[in-house]
Amino acid sequence: MPLRPSQSSLPDVEYARIGIIGCGRLGSAIARLAVQAGMVAVVSNRRGRLSLQDFARELGDLAVAASVTEAAHEEIVVLAVPWSQLPVALLEVPDWDGRIVI
Repeated sequence: MPLRPSQSSLPDVEYARIGIIGCGRLGSAIARLAVQAGMVAVVSNRRGRLSLQDFARELGDLAVAASVTEAAHEEIVVLAVPWSQLPVALLEVPDWDGRIVI
């Protein structure tokens, strides 16, 4: 049985945000968990924000469909793309400038 923190056990962080590059099975699961934990999930993929609008709407007000560049500018960024696709996925990202990249 998976463990889930109760809302009262979560730290009191207002508008914590996470950028997610790649919204396949792994990226979308991370986005769902982030939203459930009260974080803003900035989701992106190579097809662009329009392809993610329905998914973001499904997740609710804490999800934002964005470009890869926008997602990469969050303080915490999750790369959820196949290893072979990393060079193409990150073409639009100039540098990581102190971000946490997972």
